[in-house]
Amino acid sequence: MAFALNLPNEILSVFDNLHRKEMRSNDLHRILNNRNIQISMDEIIQIVRSSSLSNLFNVQSLSNDSYVIQLSPKLTLCEYFLRKGCRNKMQCTKLHVCRFISHAFNRPLDKPCYYPHKLSQHSHNVLLLKQFNYDALDEDILLHLLRLHYTITSQQSRAENQINSNQQSSFQPSRFHSNDSQPKGPICPPTPTSQLNKPSVLTDNVIERQLDISIPSQQDANDIDLEIVELILAGKDIIIEQILSNQTSNEFYRRYTIQLKTKQ
Repeated sequence: MAFALNLPNEILSVFDNLHRKEMRSNDLHRILNNRNIQISMDEIIQIVRSSSLSNLFNVQSLSNDSYVIQLSPKLTLCEYFLRKGCRNKMQCTKLHVCRFISHAFNRPLDKPCYYPHKLSQHSHNVLLLKQFNYDALDEDILLHLLRLHYTITSQQSRAENQINSNQQSSFQPSRFHSNDSQPKGPICPPTPTSQLNKPSVLTDNVIERQLDISIPSQQDANDIDLEIVELILAGKDIIIEQILSNQTSNEFYRRYTIQLKTKQ
């Protein structure tokens, strides 16, 4: 085990370089070994579960020697500070940084910006970083990962809201006015007696079970795909029966047509 290296930061840098929110332990082990970092799988899991990273990552066991390591920070960026400003600055339990991501890359600014561009530039942040053991981590890499988590979480929330909205509009029951309750037009003749005992056949209107969904483009949201959509729907007891072939995509979005399974 290479003690000269800061192994927690090396693990963070792998997630940051690959722009990944989760990774299998086998893949992480292989990448670190390719960097000439001699470390065992057990040592990786031990570090991720240590006090320095346990508040940043979650570890799920797949088998005896395989794990999924997920970026799941217990201390996150304040969404209100990123949008319109946090009104509860003194008691807020989240981190405050500049809302303009381009400012974080040392690009020339059109006008002075007084928001903190580093986590340590705000006294409020310094206290929280120590409380969650983030203060020993590389500040730049940590901020990149926290921004990544914020972006992916926001996109997943928007995708779920879009699915719920489409679902409600597609399955909204028809409404009839009271004056429409009376039959109009010619009255149909009575059903012949010979047909009364025949079992009725329920027709399945497949079109009514098809739904168009849109998610951000792969370039903007590489971690959001149909598998996430399927998991969100499954959590609401809605099962995708088929994904139709008429798929479209461009630089802004990916659009799919899915067919839902009939409910018994």
